[in-house]
Amino acid sequence: MGTIGRMRKRAEIIEVQQGQGDNLGGYITEKVVVATVWCQITEQDGTREFESMRVSNKNPYEITLRAGTYKVTPDNLIRENDIEYTVMSVRRDEDKRFTVCQCWA
Repeated sequence: MGTIGRMRKRAEIIEVQQGQGDNLGGYITEKVVVATVWCQITEQDGTREFESMRVSNKNPYEITLRAGTYKVTPDNLIRENDIEYTVMSVRRDEDKRFTVCQCWA
């Protein structure tokens, strides 16, 4: 498990909000930064998928941040250095000191 000393990356937790209608049947979405936190980002083993004669790489990441900073949900995005990570699942460690997010980039 990551410790506070290993949290050396600055990331933004983003909430995607549904805005007003666009008069074409859809909605304009807005991304709002709700918190800026220190975190540790660890790349996990990736997968390769073949779809329509193309190869796409999916890289899962584990992002660890201090618990209680902000209650992260799978509805949030995490952005670090212009890379947006989609949060797939959120859990707390055994001591409830850290929030661990499984994400895709």
